[in-house]
Amino acid sequence: MLEDQKVRVLLRLALVCFMIGVLFAGIGPAKDETRAETASDVEQVQDTGGAVAPDTVTGSPGTGDHVLYPGADINGDGCVDYRDLAILGASCGCCVGDPCYNPDADINQDGCVDHKDLAILGAWYDSCLVVEVCTDKQTYGLGEPVQILISVTNSGPDTTLEFDSSCLADYRVLGQTHTYHFLAHMYCLMVMTDLPIGSGETVQLLNITWSQVDDNGNAVPPGAYCVDGWMVGGLSHADVHGGIVAINIVA
Repeated sequence: MLEDQKVRVLLRLALVCFMIGVLFAGIGPAKDETRAETASDVEQVQDTGGAVAPDTVTGSPGTGDHVLYPGADINGDGCVDYRDLAILGASCGCCVGDPCYNPDADINQDGCVDHKDLAILGAWYDSCLVVEVCTDKQTYGLGEPVQILISVTNSGPDTTLEFDSSCLADYRVLGQTHTYHFLAHMYCLMVMTDLPIGSGETVQLLNITWSQVDDNGNAVPPGAYCVDGWMVGGLSHADVHGGIVAINIVA
C-alpha cells in the first residue's frame, strides 16, 4: 500500500515534468542532431557501476537489446520502478552544468533530463529481474552435499543479458566461524556471454553442490548457515541479489 502511494506521488511529479518538457521543448541547449529523439530509437550509454566498460546500444523494448531495459534501470538494481522514477524526478528540468543535473537520469544522454527521458523510463516501467536462490532442503547431516540453485525470472519485455565472463551466478555460505565463496574457487572464462530471456521466462543460472567445506578446504562444523546468492553483474546489468536462504547442519 505504501509503495502504491509512493508511485502515485511520483507519477504526479513525472506528469509535471512531462508538461514542463512540452511547454519548454524549444528552449534550452541545442541537441546533438545525430542522437535519436524517441524511445524507440535511442542511442545511449549505460554505466553498470561495475569494473566493466559501458555498453552503447540502439533499440527499444522487446527487441533483444544487448543492455537491460536500456538506461531506464537508473540505479542498476535490476528493476525499473518508483526508485528510478524518483531519481529522474529529482533531476527533471536540469541540464549539463546545472547543480541538479544527474547524468544517470539523462537516459538518452542529450544533456538534459526531461520528458524524453521520462518516455523511455515509462516504456520499461515495472520491468524487473527477479533472482531466486534455493536449496534442495533446509536441514542436512554433517558432510551431506548441499544442492544450491540460482535462477532469474524476467517480468519485463524480452531482453538479452550480457555477461563479460562465463560465470553467471555466485554465492557465499556464511556461518559463525566459517565461510565459503563459490567464485573464489572457480575459473571463469573471460568471454562475452549473451543470455536471451523472454518475457515471463525463468532461466537457471547455477545448479551446483556445496560439499560443506570452507574457503580453506576444511570441513565446516554443525550449526546454522546462510546461503547468499546473486546473478553476477555484466555489461547489461549490475549484480542482482536473490536473498538469503537459511540452512542447518546437524551432527
